[in-house]
Amino acid sequence: MSYLIRQGCQLVTFFLSYWVVMVAVANEATEASSDVVENTGTDLELGNSLLAMGASLLIVIALIFAMAWLAKRFNLHQPGSAIKGPIKILAMKPLTNQVRVCIIEAGNVQLLISLSGQNATTLHVFDEPVIDSNAPVSETAANNILANTLRKKT
Repeated sequence: MSYLIRQGCQLVTFFLSYWVVMVAVANEATEASSDVVENTGTDLELGNSLLAMGASLLIVIALIFAMAWLAKRFNLHQPGSAIKGPIKILAMKPLTNQVRVCIIEAGNVQLLISLSGQNATTLHVFDEPVIDSNAPVSETAANNILANTLRKKT
């Protein structure tokens, strides 16, 4: 959970600094346009500030969608890491863009399951634990255990 809070704080800091820069650029553009155009009309200044505000709003919205797409594309949300309860995801390995193989622990039983967009299928129920769920396991060690288990199955 602290990872999400840290990322959120960094995102807010980025957007605040971006907003400050955009306001400074809008003020500079307004001053430059008033120097070039000797017009006393406030419509030009109002139009420039609205244009700058609208452009910055569109850029911020585009950045939000781009970051959401990147988080989904590169699996940055880490499913199962924030969930505390009787079901734990111990290891996960993508086979294709849509299918993943997972070792989960439900109660005291470890299962090898296949996950796709439409369903989840139990591939194997282990008699003895393959991964110790209480010990901290690095991601590479869990993936190695998962790969060895898949090799034994085939």
